[in-house]
Amino acid sequence: MRFECEFSNCSCCKHVGHPDTPCGICGHGACWHRLDISQFDSPRDSAHKPRYIPLAIAIFVPTLPQVPPLPEITPRFCRGELPV
Repeated sequence: MRFECEFSNCSCCKHVGHPDTPCGICGHGACWHRLDISQFDSPRDSAHKPRYIPLAIAIFVPTLPQVPPLPEITPRFCRGELPV
């Protein structure tokens, strides 16, 4: 169920009509009318109460693992002049 309109200073206090059509009172779309938070309340006593947890969106930046330095390599070629 949708309640008051949040479009600028609209004083409409309840969306009238089908959610796919504009409101019969103010003419604004259903997306401008706030949803009733109590729509998730269950009449059962044993039901869990809903908790809304705000999520922070972050950009994942991968980090490279530390790599040990390479061991010193002994050259495998002749040093000095090559015969012609």
